Amino acid sequence: MEYYSPKSIKELLELIDKYKVEAAIAAGCTDILVKQDFFKDKKAIIDITSIKELKNIESIGDKTRIGAGITFSNLIQSKIIQQQHQALYQAAKVYGSLQIRNRGTIAGNIVNASPAADSVPPLMVSNTKLILLSKSGEEYICIRDFFTGPGKTILKPEQIVAYIEIEKDNTDTISFYRKIGTRKALSIAKASVAFKARKNNGRLTDVHFAYGSVGPTVIYSKSAREYLEGKALDNKIIEEVSLKAFDEVAPINDIRSTAEYRKLVVKNVLIEELKLFA
Repeated sequence: MEYYSPKSIKELLELIDKYKVEAAIAAGCTDILVKQDFFKDKKAIIDITSIKELKNIESIGDKTRIGAGITFSNLIQSKIIQQQHQALYQAAKVYGSLQIRNRGTIAGNIVNASPAADSVPPLMVSNTKLILLSKSGEEYICIRDFFTGPGKTILKPEQIVAYIEIEKDNTDTISFYRKIGTRKALSIAKASVAFKARKNNGRLTDVHFAYGSVGPTVIYSKSAREYLEGKALDNKIIEEVSLKAFDEVAPINDIRSTAEYRKLVVKNVLIEELKLFA
């Protein structure tokens, strides 16, 4: 197996075009040892860590563009993320350990396509677009359309996720990300919830929910968000929307938790968190 550390996007795309499916793209390289079955048949590991073009967080109008090489520690330290992307900031703070946050990247967390990925629910509720690059050009894809199953995406062998373009919070935005795990740190989510909406004169508009670890992919809400759109939060409304969320998640029983517990976690987290905004 060959190891490459390209210094530019141009060099990276040429290597990907050369190896295609026989290349493994590594960002923070935190999964190389734990996913040996994935890497064992590859002819090349292409490490994007040294590409400076992918290590920026930029404010572009009402959006923020995040490079694929940005780590979770970078997200936590960024004033733009702290001030404009509250749910993503909360997710970054509970991701892994300090060591993993220093190495693990947001693009790696997305491309791994785990239904428990901490970054994906807050990105889903923020109208996030992924910018995919290949030698043929660039393609914009909504993150809600990116995942096809556990560990599976629509990404083609010749493409990389180069940038993540996320919609900023507004001055009237309310949002949160909440993760429930076995421990307070170093824990994979048993269930997680992200929420974002705009609150004007007590009523909510532009409502979004996303749930992690309760389906084969992160789930973007339909019925709960449609129910809450245009309504004001009170105890009855909060109870009803939490029941809709309970009904629309589809968890499984596994070694970390039961399906019923996960459904109850989603329901109860929503009740607790939404009451803070009522």
